[in-house]
Amino acid sequence: MKYLKETLLIVASTILSGCSLGIDHIGEAKQFNPDGTMIDEYSINDYGYGVHVRAEYSEHQFIRSSASGFRGCTNVLNTVALNHAKETGKRIKIISWREMKENGYIDHGRDPITAVMNVNCEYYFDYRN
Repeated sequence: MKYLKETLLIVASTILSGCSLGIDHIGEAKQFNPDGTMIDEYSINDYGYGVHVRAEYSEHQFIRSSASGFRGCTNVLNTVALNHAKETGKRIKIISWREMKENGYIDHGRDPITAVMNVNCEYYFDYRN
């Protein structure tokens, strides 16, 4: 019985080690799928002097690369914020994944069975004059 509990604990820990927390969207979740592969999600809120974007990004990774997932999620943030700014006649400064990591929010995990990296990120883009 002791070995069964230990085995179950190890299996559960291994499976859950690749999990990232789900993202709570701000407003309506929309799909982001420019290249036709994996469908990502985002939500957006214009707060008057800027735009708040949350995104959920996924990619298959044979070899784990957090930086690749961070770049992908940052690309979703930048694309959504830039498109929104253009539609409203405003401008924003796009960010690098390092800036997003330092000044935004990021959570990620990789499923060891499917090799899918899931990344949740969010950033506040202030409008530029």
